[in-house]
Amino acid sequence: ECARLLLEYPKWNLPGAFKPKPGAPVDVEPATGKYWQLESTILEVILGTLLILPASSQKSVYYISLITELCKLSPSTVGPAVGKSIRKLYAALSEGLDVEAARRFAEWFSIHMSNFGFQWVWKEWSVMRS
Repeated sequence: ECARLLLEYPKWNLPGAFKPKPGAPVDVEPATGKYWQLESTILEVILGTLLILPASSQKSVYYISLITELCKLSPSTVGPAVGKSIRKLYAALSEGLDVEAARRFAEWFSIHMSNFGFQWVWKEWSVMRS
């Protein structure tokens, strides 16, 4: 239910606050400087809350299942935002991401991959093997 409500958030917000979905009719042009993508914003907040130190306000299973449900409800829009988030967090590992945050990222990534049949563009990471 929460995932569905989050994806419907633009209905309750000021028109033009979020970038319209591809192919959707544009009733109101996005406000200047406010060209936010809904799915990226939602994921940033969820992951930011999951990774907050020293502890999240909810158990990690809540955030992980919320992201999973968002992906199932809108795979064409949430999927790319998830991929972008995974790439950013993966890059942060080499830049000194906190050990606890890295553990939570690994937990989320492994569960997420398991829920979606381990489908990923693994060729991107083949350079890491050498």
